[in-house]
Amino acid sequence: MNILLMATFSYAGMGPYVCKVFNEFTDDNVYGFFIDDQSGYYEKNIDPARKDHIKIVRHNSTKLNKLLLLIDTPCYIKKAFRKFCREKQIDVVHVLASGALHYRMIGEMGSKARLLQTVHDLEPHEAKKAWHKMLRQYIIYKKLGRLYSQAPCLVTNSHEQYATLSQRYPTKEIYYHSFPSLVTKEVAAGTMKVPETEDVDKYILFFGRIEKYKGIDLLCDAFTSNAYLLSHYKLVIAGTGDRYYSPDPTYADRIIDISRYIDDREISDLYRRASCVVYPYISATQSGVMSLSCYFQTPSLVSDVPFFAGQVREAPIAEIFVNGDVHSLSEKLEKVVRQDNSAMKAAQEVYYDQAYKDGQIRQQLLDIYGIKH
Repeated sequence: MNILLMATFSYAGMGPYVCKVFNEFTDDNVYGFFIDDQSGYYEKNIDPARKDHIKIVRHNSTKLNKLLLLIDTPCYIKKAFRKFCREKQIDVVHVLASGALHYRMIGEMGSKARLLQTVHDLEPHEAKKAWHKMLRQYIIYKKLGRLYSQAPCLVTNSHEQYATLSQRYPTKEIYYHSFPSLVTKEVAAGTMKVPETEDVDKYILFFGRIEKYKGIDLLCDAFTSNAYLLSHYKLVIAGTGDRYYSPDPTYADRIIDISRYIDDREISDLYRRASCVVYPYISATQSGVMSLSCYFQTPSLVSDVPFFAGQVREAPIAEIFVNGDVHSLSEKLEKVVRQDNSAMKAAQEVYYDQAYKDGQIRQQLLDIYGIKH
């Protein structure tokens, strides 16, 4: 049986997700069809030993190209996809990350191959963006709805979403597998320094793409309202995205806003030097951010949304605050930076080795594909 893993974009954490899943398959008949933008993320991060098993099509991420993709898939991508499927005699197509931009093309394989679609966020998260970006998100989720309806098999990395999908689509095959670690080889071996924090002694970190649902405005309020935190630490917000929040300008010198793409090779420096990392999400379906803090053993604070709370119930890898409660966030944040976190770090090390061990996702997916191993 020949399997095709497909991904059509690499931004917002999807690049590490896709590469970690694909690189798990070392000696299997598993192929990859990836659409890369000018960053060349897939080209850089796919295991070199697997390069003969992939087809990468370049489609630069320009404003015009994004607009065109909302309408339909370019003909040259469709042609390359069909050709690769014929050449490799593909029996199963598993779409890891689609952005719903290629549902027509994927649907064409429905009668020729078994189709599986990974569902990352069944419903859109809270958002606050420019009107054209909100419109784009609306269109994408409309297309995602069609894709979910079209695919006979849906896959998720969230137990809560698994239950929702099973209820919403009772006639479909619904599967669960563990969320992959976002620690790629480049992340693990990274030695690049982050220039914006090089001279900062102690800081609290938020890292990730900036979105409304991640609660950065709450974090800013919690930080600036706490005299101890203000006097002893700086707050570092690192990642691309719309800056929808406006921190109190009185404390501008205590907040370092790194509004740019963070190179994978910088992540190690960012996490290892942080006194604490905070994930103040208002909502979260599934996420791999805890793999980063556990790998680098960075003391962590998370909101009590079900996804994070479920992970912390398994092991004491983070402190938890009440979702949306600025006072709770401020109080717990001060607690984390003041306390001895050696027990948390030890738990993080054990949890990472168990939850993200090599080969685990490969075994789970081979079971889903119906392949004996």
